[in-house]
Amino acid sequence: MTTFYNLSTGQAPNPSPPDTILSMTQAQIAAMCVGAAWRPFSWRPNTAGTVVAAGNGIVLGNTLGTVTHPAISTASYRASLPSMLLTAAVGDNYASIFTGTGTSGVGFCLRGDAAGLGGVYLAQMGSLDTDAATTSMFVGLGATVGGGTATPQTRDHHIGLTYETTDATGTQFFLSRRTAAGGSRTQLAAGQSYTGAAGTYVVQNSLTRAASGPVFFHETYIPPGVLTGSRGITIRTSILTNANTLVPVFGGIITSDLPAANTPLVLEHYTRGAGQPAMRFYGWWGWIGGGTAA
Repeated sequence: MTTFYNLSTGQAPNPSPPDTILSMTQAQIAAMCVGAAWRPFSWRPNTAGTVVAAGNGIVLGNTLGTVTHPAISTASYRASLPSMLLTAAVGDNYASIFTGTGTSGVGFCLRGDAAGLGGVYLAQMGSLDTDAATTSMFVGLGATVGGGTATPQTRDHHIGLTYETTDATGTQFFLSRRTAAGGSRTQLAAGQSYTGAAGTYVVQNSLTRAASGPVFFHETYIPPGVLTGSRGITIRTSILTNANTLVPVFGGIITSDLPAANTPLVLEHYTRGAGQPAMRFYGWWGWIGGGTAA
């Protein structure tokens, strides 16, 4: 049972972290951030220039590629939002931004290995700006950051949205996750549902890889404590069509091929390709920790 902070009565915060956020509204999730055991963080882009904005409670590391901040306009919902545009250099190069400092990154959260340890809720907003057949992309949490030639599906300890250079443009995004021993990908094609050893999930709509693509709202929740049995990592992905409308794409609890416990993870967006792919980022927020848990 989750107890929320009652702002009207001044009731003392007493958060109890849920096992999953699938049935929680954004208002309920926001209410969790007021508890003393939670450490909220946030980031939003600058409105102009080439400097990456500072985060609140989170440090953003080096960026690979060119940073710009497009002027807002009424051309579309995605264009109306302040954003940071990250463009890869000419050639088969990465454009990347992540938490931490240095090219190796410094993890800011982890999966716990005992009761009350670890845990994170992370919401990420972004969209694909330009695309090419040689492009790969990753949005989510991982133990290493973009660079070199490693594709998302071969990098250890990650979980997030992805597509690879071998995935044709116009196809649906994949959910990719991996331990040090191996991993798997699930294509987010509408109408899918699954219940089994890998977890439980439903795909209600498609999120299609396309230039000037829709604004996606991607949530990752690792509950504090030990993940075992049906207790896993919640992934929920939606499309934002305007400020008030979320179209559900994917929702599920993943219980296999997860990043290992006690492995520091970084928040990361990256894209790579020969055709100077670019992505827009609109903001990140969430909380770290969560007090007592199984």
